[in-house]
Amino acid sequence: RLPRVLIVHSYAKDYPWTLAIDQGLHDGLQGAKARVETAYMDAKRDQSAESLHAKARALLERIEAVDPQSSPWTIRRRST
Repeated sequence: RLPRVLIVHSYAKDYPWTLAIDQGLHDGLQGAKARVETAYMDAKRDQSAESLHAKARALLERIEAVDPQSSPWTIRRRST
């Protein structure tokens, strides 16, 4: 079973800097024996706390679905 790497970007993939960072990460991981996945939060356009919290929870669930022991932390809503 290959190790898995989840790259999480704050912004959407259509921003040039996000694409450049993602390409650099993928280039750096090239040849690594791992399954690389990418997720985009799109926090620049969608800044509502509720939406970002839901996206973060979905990512945590995605991680825990692969390996329930891999996620010992919890996501808490930050007070503003």
